[in-house]
Amino acid sequence: MSAPSGAAAPVPLQPAPLLQHFVRVYEERLLVDIAANLYREFARGGGIQREDIGQLLSHFPPKVVEGVFARYDQAGRGVVDARAFLALVRYLNFGNGFCDSCFAPIGEHERGFMCLECRAGGYILCARCYPRGVSGEVHPANHRFVPAQEMLEMLAPPPEDRDQLPNGVGVFLRTHIATLFAQMDTDRDGRISQDEFRAFQRAQGCADSYIDFLLSFGGSPNGMISKKELLYLVTGQKMTRQCDECGALKF
Repeated sequence: MSAPSGAAAPVPLQPAPLLQHFVRVYEERLLVDIAANLYREFARGGGIQREDIGQLLSHFPPKVVEGVFARYDQAGRGVVDARAFLALVRYLNFGNGFCDSCFAPIGEHERGFMCLECRAGGYILCARCYPRGVSGEVHPANHRFVPAQEMLEMLAPPPEDRDQLPNGVGVFLRTHIATLFAQMDTDRDGRISQDEFRAFQRAQGCADSYIDFLLSFGGSPNGMISKKELLYLVTGQKMTRQCDECGALKF
């Protein structure tokens, strides 16, 4: 992406509530782009067909994809239109995983229960299967469960952990940031240097002045960029707009 040379100094980005808001706005835009591109490529006969959905979302368990498809195929025709497909992508992105008993997806605002003894494996049950888990029917009876949201808060990385993305960032954005990070981290040391960041942006057609603008949003004192900081840099890049009068860039 090429960019004009005019750039005003931005306010340094910090992981504050306003920045989290911008991350969410950027994530919504990303989901629209993902859904639109998939729909454009795979839609036929009035929408996405049931037999094609597994190919589109192959990184999700087949039973989960089938369950979500049935949720949005409200007419029972075996097809979802563009609006329903976007809702389907959002549901998978912001969901709380899927039930390890019945494989039903657990939506963003739906209750799930995670096993305290199985926290490393992330065993989770939906509200319907939870009584069967407590009784020992589908899980050891001596295992304890807590609401999934409580578990996520317990396991949330501390604010100073620069390698973990904030809670609330969905599957697709996490995958997008991980892919970008792997592409930029050419020496595979788990950090992105400013030189690596510059090389990647130059390969995308960005001018040096624009790269300086992006880097001025901030980072660690040693000049290295973590995954969390890359998320904020990419958000800043996508939320930047150019003044039509003077060409200056503003966040």
